[in-house]
Amino acid sequence: MTEEERKKILLLFGENIKKIREDKQLSLLQADYQSNIDESNISKYEHGKRDLRLSTIFKIAKMLKTHPKNLLDLGIDYTEED
Repeated sequence: MTEEERKKILLLFGENIKKIREDKQLSLLQADYQSNIDESNISKYEHGKRDLRLSTIFKIAKMLKTHPKNLLDLGIDYTEED
């Protein structure tokens, strides 16, 4: 995976977090409190500025009360041949 692809994935993932969080009318502070993830980290994830661990994805999904696959639905299809 190229650095450009990695950045694109992080940005798309962050957009999903932010959209779901805003749809649920949660502030960054509320998201921090409910997830036990530092508020500045939630913001960094939303802006694609921080890599995540699988366990963090599940913490965020739990806080947002959504399935992790909703966070990971980035519209990228790796099954197609180049």
